[in-house]
Amino acid sequence: MSFIDAYPTQGEIDEGKYRSSNLRMTKSDSDPIGLFLVTYSAGGEKLLFRYPYESTLNPDEKKSDYSNNRFIMKDSLIVSYEVPKYDYSVVARDGLLTGFSDKALANLLAPTKPDFCGQKFEVKINDVNFVGFPTVVNVMKDGVHCHRLQQTDFVFNVVFALRAWVSPEMVATYQDLSRQLAVALCHEEHRVGYLSTQKQTMLSIVDDYSSHVETDCTLDAAIFSKCLESSSLAKTLRKVYDDICLTGTVQVYINNWIAINLCLKPKVSGLVFQRSWGDCPFVLQPQVLQRCIKAIRPYHAFLLTEEERILVDSLPLDASPTLVKLIRVSSPLKNLQSLAAEADLDMRQVVRLVASLVYWGKAMILFPLCETNNYMVAPLTNTSLNSLLVQRFQDHFPDLSLPMILSEFSMPCALKDHRDVLGVQQNPGQDVQVVIWLMRHRLIFQVHTFIHLLPKDANAGKSQAQYRLRMLSKSRHKAANEDDDDDIDLELSRDNDDRFSGPSNRLTNLRLVPSSMKQRHHSQPGELFAKFTAGERQTIFACTAKEEDLLLLERLSKYLNGQFHLEAIMFYENIRRSQLVALIDKFRDILLIKQHEEADIAYWIYMR
Repeated sequence: MSFIDAYPTQGEIDEGKYRSSNLRMTKSDSDPIGLFLVTYSAGGEKLLFRYPYESTLNPDEKKSDYSNNRFIMKDSLIVSYEVPKYDYSVVARDGLLTGFSDKALANLLAPTKPDFCGQKFEVKINDVNFVGFPTVVNVMKDGVHCHRLQQTDFVFNVVFALRAWVSPEMVATYQDLSRQLAVALCHEEHRVGYLSTQKQTMLSIVDDYSSHVETDCTLDAAIFSKCLESSSLAKTLRKVYDDICLTGTVQVYINNWIAINLCLKPKVSGLVFQRSWGDCPFVLQPQVLQRCIKAIRPYHAFLLTEEERILVDSLPLDASPTLVKLIRVSSPLKNLQSLAAEADLDMRQVVRLVASLVYWGKAMILFPLCETNNYMVAPLTNTSLNSLLVQRFQDHFPDLSLPMILSEFSMPCALKDHRDVLGVQQNPGQDVQVVIWLMRHRLIFQVHTFIHLLPKDANAGKSQAQYRLRMLSKSRHKAANEDDDDDIDLELSRDNDDRFSGPSNRLTNLRLVPSSMKQRHHSQPGELFAKFTAGERQTIFACTAKEEDLLLLERLSKYLNGQFHLEAIMFYENIRRSQLVALIDKFRDILLIKQHEEADIAYWIYMR
């Protein structure tokens, strides 16, 4: 059983098995309250379609059915001495919009002046924020498009109703989606008159129904249900709403011609963690995701969050063939550099494709699995014996116990030390599959080793380590911001490193390095550690080490600031782990060693 089996497939969504009644139980703050299509023309404002289309009037606004009962005193004759309490909320408990009639929504959401069109639209009323992108449509006449406003021209607006406390980034995302829909509808209108046809279809249904209604009450849900049966545009808008609430991604075609693609990252990340932990622990901010994407390096690997077959089948028809090729050869045991050589792709292209998969929630970044990797249980992991993950783990690995496995990762330890517990003797390679399953469900994370070079000042007689550590911690954020602004450049590696390139890889090794690391200073023996004080150099030279060790330490000193872990240093300098470990042992007295996660990559650990 896959970890995504409990969630509806795209086919089930298209068949209509999951609708608004199912969605309200899993709504989050980032989900829209409703979707509306309004128009304004010479005939006035019209609400052509809304979804969900349940009744939207408050119970106290509906007409009472006892007005003709002579034994019941009317409300106007009852004297009340209580101060009336007003509820300014227009969102019902089930997540539906209340308190607005269809006529009021049409007057509110349809701009009457062309000057308000072609730009972002936002109206906030109490706890609801209406956002959209109104657009003017010049209707075609005899196949000729008129650039001047005519009597047949009209304004339309696809509006999303959001909660008032939604972040500005999320508001901008929905406005962009409304803009994409407006541009696509205008294109189809100019091509085949699609929007005019759909408008007339829905308008005729609304007018025909309204002529039989003598009250000012909201149009019955049957009218919009009939629009769904007759209008392909109404079906497309319903699919947009359902896809947002169910998957957080929008992949639809307007008139089976123009593709609309959008990803609501907070919703996607929430569903990913809901599948892993049983709930949505946090809302992912866009800047956190951007830092993760900028931190991707050739020594990283990526792990698909879905099965390869399911992911390939879900790709749009116009997906890049290179993306499919990369997915086919992907493996958490290989870094991006090896995958680029195996797939015969440019390194920059591989990084962009992986960044796209991460953005759409289809992959996660990690370091390639190997025996020397240290792993630890994530702080927010559900360790209950009755959790749903225990049963899922049992389905994949019948002979193993999830609580037992997690107990072995309670403290950071190398993967090779857990071989007996993971059952390698009975099934070689099973340990890799177990770690992949745990990583995919965010139950464990990798712990990296970071190093600070902190020599004390021998002349001062007092350690300067604390002072230098404070200075390094202050400059860490500044250096990180500078690296974010650096362009990614390609640099040729002189030597092949067995750690990052296999023996069969005869291609030139390409690496992505920040431009700030391009300039390398090779000091002469007499100029070693020139950036340190005389007392600190005396402390460094007092260590029992050979001259080549001092040269190597000075060469690596730019990495010994707590910002680069061992694997990154090995990649950038093409040195083996054994060399680096031996160097650390020789200068251990002046080094501060710490172990923690790679913060930009493992952003999900402490974000509950």
